[in-house]
Amino acid sequence: MGMNINFIIRIHKPILQSRPYPQTTLMDSSSYHISSDIKMSLSHDTFYHTEALLEHHLLVWVIAGQTRVVQANGSTTFDAGSTFILSHNQVVRLVNSAVNGVQYKALAVQLSRRNAKEFYSPLNIIPSVLGMDITPLCISSHPLLDGNYRSLVSLYDRRTKLTEEASAEKIFELLQILRETIPQIDNVLGSFETPGRNDLARFMEGHFMFNITIEDFSYFTGRSPSAFNRDFRNTFGMPPQKWLTKKRLAFAHQQLTTVMKKPVDVYREVGFEDLSHFSYAFKKMYGYPPREASHAGR
Repeated sequence: MGMNINFIIRIHKPILQSRPYPQTTLMDSSSYHISSDIKMSLSHDTFYHTEALLEHHLLVWVIAGQTRVVQANGSTTFDAGSTFILSHNQVVRLVNSAVNGVQYKALAVQLSRRNAKEFYSPLNIIPSVLGMDITPLCISSHPLLDGNYRSLVSLYDRRTKLTEEASAEKIFELLQILRETIPQIDNVLGSFETPGRNDLARFMEGHFMFNITIEDFSYFTGRSPSAFNRDFRNTFGMPPQKWLTKKRLAFAHQQLTTVMKKPVDVYREVGFEDLSHFSYAFKKMYGYPPREASHAGR
C-alpha cells in the first residue's frame, strides 16, 4: 500500500478520525509516529490512495517517490525532495507512488491549532485574506529547514519517540524557521478558524468525488449532521447518499465514454471503494457494465 498521511486525514477505511486530532491519515501503508503530530510514512506498494480530511495545517517533505495532491479545483504533483504545506479546513486526495522502483517515503508534520495558537499568541498577528487560499504552498529548500527535517528523520532511524513537550518544541522550532524564511507565511499558519457555514451546493458539486462520510461533509460545510441533511434535501431534492451515487456514476460514465478511461482507472477517482461495488451500481443505473460503456457511448 502506499503512504498514508495519517493525521487529520482518513483513509478509505477510516484509520483515523479527525476532530480535534486523533490519528490522521498521515499517508501510510506503514508508518512510524515520532509523536502524535510527527510521522514518517512508507509505502511498500507502487501506489497508494487516501482521502485526507485536513482539520489542521499539514507540512509534508517527500523524501522518495511522488505525491499527487488532488483538490476540488485541480491537482499538484510533488517529487522527491519537495516540501509543501496543505492548509486546514479542506478535503484532498493524496496519491502516493513509488518512482523507478524506489519505495515511497515522507515526513509529515501536523501543525495543530493547539501548537500554532500557542506559538502565535505572543505575536499579535492578524492573518490577511490570503490565508484563505487552499492551493498547496510549495516550500523552497533552506539549510535551516533541511536541518530540522533531517533531525526528525534521524529520530525515526533510531526508532525514537518524542514526548508531547519535546514534540511541541520541535514544531515551534519549525514554525520559527518558516516565519524567518517564507514571506507571508503567517497568513496561512496564523489562521485557526474552523469551517464556517458555506454554500452547500457549490461545495458538493466540487467535492462529490471524495469518499468521505456524511458526517465529514457536514463538518466541512459548517453544519450539524441534521442541518446538513435538511439543507441538502432542500437544495437537491433527495437524500445525500442517493445524490452522491448518481453524481459519481454520471461522472464515471462521462470519463468512460468521452475520455475513454478504463473502469479500473475510474472507480476510485469518482469516490467508490472497490471495483465490484462500482460495477454493480453502474450496471444498475445504465443497464450495462462499465467495461461496455465505451462501446455504448459511440
